[in-house]
Amino acid sequence: MEMGMRSSGSFLENLGALSALERGIYSFHMPLFWMLAGYTFYLAYCKRREEKAKSFKKQLINTAYVYFLFSALQWAMQYVASDYTNTKVTVGDLLLIPIRPMSPFWFTFVLFFYYIIFYFFVRLKLPEYGKVLIVAAVSALGNYFDPDIPFPVRLLLIHMLFFYLGILFARSKKMIADSNSTFIVLTISGAALLFTQILFEVPDIPVVKDLIFPTVIALAFFNLFYKVSSLGRFRPLCYVGSRSLEIYVIHCMLTSAMRSVLVKLGADSCAVVLLAGTFVGVAAPLLWAFLIRRLKLYDLFFCPVNLFSKKQNNKNPSL
Repeated sequence: MEMGMRSSGSFLENLGALSALERGIYSFHMPLFWMLAGYTFYLAYCKRREEKAKSFKKQLINTAYVYFLFSALQWAMQYVASDYTNTKVTVGDLLLIPIRPMSPFWFTFVLFFYYIIFYFFVRLKLPEYGKVLIVAAVSALGNYFDPDIPFPVRLLLIHMLFFYLGILFARSKKMIADSNSTFIVLTISGAALLFTQILFEVPDIPVVKDLIFPTVIALAFFNLFYKVSSLGRFRPLCYVGSRSLEIYVIHCMLTSAMRSVLVKLGADSCAVVLLAGTFVGVAAPLLWAFLIRRLKLYDLFFCPVNLFSKKQNNKNPSL
C-alpha cells in the first residue's frame, strides 16, 4: 500500500518515510514468499510424490485457473475505475495476460512454472551443492534480461534460488536455525541488514542488493515463523496463514480502493491511511473467504477441478 500512496502523490510530506518503509519491505518480502512457497510445495507434492501425483496435476490446473480468473477481475476493476487508479489498462493488457502477467498476479504466473520445473528438478541425480550452484547461476542470469519484454523471463529466473532454498529446508529434517545460538545470530544479522536497508541507500551491487541482503533477512523471518509455529500457541496467525491465497488475490483491489476513499474523505494522516488500508486488506479477504466457504462457493473461485468432479458425480450417482 505504501507504494500506491507514493506513486499516487499522496502525503508528499511523508515521502521520505514511505520510501524507507518501501525499501525495507521490498528488501525481503518476495524472497521470503518464495522460500515459503518452495517449502510448502515440496511437502505437498514432492514428499511421497507417487502418492501425490494426482493432486499435483490438479494443483497445476487450479493455479492456472486462479491466475486467469483473478487477473481478468483485476483488469476489469482497473478498466472500469480507470479515473481513480494509478495504473491505466487497455484491452491489449487483457489479451496479453497469457504471456504478460498483471500486477500482482505475476507471482501465480511464475509459481505455475516453478511447480513444473522443480517437480522434475528435485529428482535429478546430482549432488545437492551442484543443484544449488545451478539454481544460483540461473537466478543470477535473470538480472541480465530486460524486465520490459512481454514474456517475464527475468521474473521467472531471479526468484529460483529462494524457491529452491525453501525446498531444501523442507527436505532436511532440521531447519537451518534449529539451534538457539544459530537462530539468535541469524535474527540479529537479519535485523541489522533490514535496518540498514531502511535507513540507508544500499549500493546497487547485484550480489549485495539482490542476493546477500534479501537472503539473510528472508532467512531470519523464515526461521522466526518456523519457531513461532512450532510453539503451537498462535492460532490466529496460523488461521491467517491458511487463508493466504484469499488475502493475496483480493488485497490489492481493496487497498487501492481504501486509499482513494480515505483520501477523498479528508484523511490527512499517512499513518491512519496506511494502517486502515492494511487492516482492511487482511480483514476483508478473511471475511470473504469465510463467506464463500460457508456458501460452498470456494471451489468456484479456487478449485475448478473439485467443482467439475462434483458435477460428474452428480451425473453418475452410481459411481
